Amino acid sequence: MIFRNAFQVMLDNFNKIYKYLLYRLVVILLTGSIFLAFFIPDMTALLDSFFASDVWVQIQTLASEVVKALVNSELIPFTQINTHMQAIGAAFSEFIGKHAGSITLTVLAALLLFIVHQFLAGVGDFVLGDMVNTHMSCYAEINFFSSLVKNIGKACRFLVVYVPLSFAFDLLTVAVCYFFFFFVMSFLPGFVAVFLSVTTILCAQTLKLTFTSNLMPCMIEGGMKIRDSVKSCFKFSRQKFVKMFSGYLVYVYVVVFVNGLMAVVTLGSGILLTLPASMLWLVCMRFVNYYTATGRKYFIAYDTIVLNTDRGETEKFFANNEMYEKTKMR
Repeated sequence: MIFRNAFQVMLDNFNKIYKYLLYRLVVILLTGSIFLAFFIPDMTALLDSFFASDVWVQIQTLASEVVKALVNSELIPFTQINTHMQAIGAAFSEFIGKHAGSITLTVLAALLLFIVHQFLAGVGDFVLGDMVNTHMSCYAEINFFSSLVKNIGKACRFLVVYVPLSFAFDLLTVAVCYFFFFFVMSFLPGFVAVFLSVTTILCAQTLKLTFTSNLMPCMIEGGMKIRDSVKSCFKFSRQKFVKMFSGYLVYVYVVVFVNGLMAVVTLGSGILLTLPASMLWLVCMRFVNYYTATGRKYFIAYDTIVLNTDRGETEKFFANNEMYEKTKMR
């Protein structure tokens, strides 16, 4: 029921994705211009050195072994994988020793630019959340720029916590799945290792979405401080956790499938529509979960509001008002 209501709220707010898309394109253009202007020359020289080094040779050797094992459904002994890893590590250490200064500056600059991009993009996500919340609570519309000005301070406090935690969690997930993939390939066929690794990554993302679900709604609708909002992310029952996790799991798989399909079928142009729509749907999922957990009523359509949020009962809002007016006149 929550999943269905969130989808209906997304459809009712679909026109908001165009302003959100425009904002994200401006952010990409801004950060991309800075990257091209300041980092491309140094990074190009560094990449040329990397591709000419022994590190790249060792990576190609390991990649060819993995592809061969995947195609032929063969196993790769863990000792062989460990040998390749040690060779890559030794070659990479030698490469870092030769280019320590340029690598440090390039990595730090790229990381800083990435965090700035995520921060600016997160402001847009927060503004989108405020617009959806306004629509759900009183079926009103708020201008994107007005919401941006109103929520810039609150969005910054939200992102100071969310961006580093999300980045660290994603980095840890990728690192764990990387080593998990090669470990599983030592005793199971390659396609099984790919299946388990992809499943692990998607389940990890679902877990992150579940635990951070209330963070944005608590600050926007609940008016909580960031510390109280973080605490609320861990205050739900086992039953609520299962419901939220299952809903976000379906969301993750649907989003990956739709965006992947659109990227292939439309040669990438379709994701200009599906990516912002995916973010809008995620925001709707967060707020519907929050409204349900706190027992609030909310609009899912022009004349329909949710009454009992646990059971998803609805009423025709304006129809009931008209009936009341007719009864009163008699």
